Amino acid sequence: MDPVALPSHIHYEIILQVLERETTATIPPGSPEQRSLQELTATLRRAFALQKHLEAACQEQHLPIDYRWTVTPRGGQTPEPEGAGAIAEPESVG
Repeated sequence: MDPVALPSHIHYEIILQVLERETTATIPPGSPEQRSLQELTATLRRAFALQKHLEAACQEQHLPIDYRWTVTPRGGQTPEPEGAGAIAEPESVG
């Protein structure tokens, strides 16, 4: 069975550190942007928690986990599935 590919934890940690240490310092307190930043940070924390939950479930089922640092497979490159790599624009928050 192929291992379950999951992002390495460092990906979440780096993004959260940039947002909390650097982005926060450049956004005016009480602004709509600050509220958006807080929401983004909370969403990333939830995503990280959900990944940890998935990891625990995989471990209970004795499924191997392959923590990924990149989207390129270890053995070389494979063609991307149709639509892969495209990042959808976020919906307007109103």
